[in-house]
Amino acid sequence: MLAAAIVTFGRHPDWAQFSFGLSVICMTRRFQWPLLTFCAVLCLALFVLVLAGKRKGGWLVGLLPVGAMLGFRFALDPLNALQVVEQPPMVTAQDATFISDQQWVVGLMINGQPIAFPYHTLFRTPVVLHQEFDKRVLLVWSAFSNRGVAFEIDRDYRARDLDIVSIPANALLIYNTRLGEFMNGATGLTRDGKAPTGIRLVVPVTHTLWSDWKTRHPSTRVMGLLQASDQTLPAAPVLPRYALPDVPSALRNDQSIVFIQTSPPVALLSTQVTTSPLNLKSGSQPFVVFRDAAGTVRAFDRRLDDLTPRFTRSPVKRGAASTTPADLLDSDTQTTWSEEGRSLAASGDMKGAKLRPLIADENVYWGVMKYWFPDLEPYTDIKPPNPAD
Repeated sequence: MLAAAIVTFGRHPDWAQFSFGLSVICMTRRFQWPLLTFCAVLCLALFVLVLAGKRKGGWLVGLLPVGAMLGFRFALDPLNALQVVEQPPMVTAQDATFISDQQWVVGLMINGQPIAFPYHTLFRTPVVLHQEFDKRVLLVWSAFSNRGVAFEIDRDYRARDLDIVSIPANALLIYNTRLGEFMNGATGLTRDGKAPTGIRLVVPVTHTLWSDWKTRHPSTRVMGLLQASDQTLPAAPVLPRYALPDVPSALRNDQSIVFIQTSPPVALLSTQVTTSPLNLKSGSQPFVVFRDAAGTVRAFDRRLDDLTPRFTRSPVKRGAASTTPADLLDSDTQTTWSEEGRSLAASGDMKGAKLRPLIADENVYWGVMKYWFPDLEPYTDIKPPNPAD
């Protein structure tokens, strides 16, 4: 009964609220099959003792809770519904009639091809392996933190090797059965903070409305439905579901933030980030953050060789509409930069230069990100932007 209880309840996401909880979940998965074997041997031994007359038949009643727990674990546990899918069906934007303009998608650029993954399909299949020509990409989506990570992966990375273990602290936990390695869906790292084996480059992830994504990327393809019932699943951000430890903070655990993955990472409120660039610093890392013309939060490292310029909006508008933000202008070289971080200089040292992009996720949750990034702090020392900039 004890072995069955560990296998059944040892991976529950609410263990993460305790300091030892994540270790309990990982150990449960790592020793799942030895525990099941031990449980089966003891149950069989009891059955043999009863048949041999060494024990009364009433002892078999003890097998009922064991069967009930294992039946729940392998048949009824909601975590069993989560799937890993490889090379899912794709349709064009025109054929994606199963998604409306106000539903949300996760967007990736893979080998120059825009791909959209609707929220309601990822809710059931949060781990997707997809290939475009010679590039293979792994997407891990944690619905209860509204956070996704994606990477280019090696050719020997296979869906059959990946097992969705749990959702501790509202972030997916994946176990690579071939390598015996855990990966977290909030950080994209192993438990010891290293890049998982077979992972190469980080692929930027965008989560936005379908109408915005297809407007920016008319040639996008869309992950198709695997089951018709997927259309009934959540198609917009959902709040954290599982317990989180209480952390003294002015922010609520379920408060939406803008997460900037600097070193150390920082949290901003959505209202703090506007089209006017914010020139900030985290530790020794200077960075700039702003909203582009589409309203997407962008962040870049401000270091350029031995320079650390500050950025403002250029006085020259890019479009005819007065509401269209202008390009960026740096204070040190007076170079104009695009919102994608590319220098627009026609000559000189800055020609062809690029700013290093930083991961910037909006609408993720403070409590979840604070759990997985313990050094994350809210950035409060921000002066109101000057409307004249």
